[in-house]
Amino acid sequence: MMHPDSRLEPVATLSTAFIGGIVATAGLAAIGGTRHVDVDLAAYVGLAAVLGLGARWWAAPTAAFILWLFYDGFLVGRHGDLVWHGAMDGWRLGFIGAGALGGLLMGRVTRFAVAVRHR
Repeated sequence: MMHPDSRLEPVATLSTAFIGGIVATAGLAAIGGTRHVDVDLAAYVGLAAVLGLGARWWAAPTAAFILWLFYDGFLVGRHGDLVWHGAMDGWRLGFIGAGALGGLLMGRVTRFAVAVRHR
């Protein structure tokens, strides 16, 4: 069961986002992810949601931005080049951010429910 104060420190959240971005990028690229960027996007949204579950309020969107940098630079750009591809990159960043904020909301609601139950 989740403790009401079981949130990651911001440094742990951001470090996990960085390492998770490296691992996700390497894994997705190894299975041909550069050809299926929509599937890759779904994987990054899921990773952002998992990170958001235990994150502090400001660390979740920052972690989402870190994940987007890996996604854009290595899966969309394929060569580590960060290039803004117009409105589509805005949507991609928004989807990853929404995943992180959704995870953050789910974590907050879960911790609130546990705190109420323990009273």
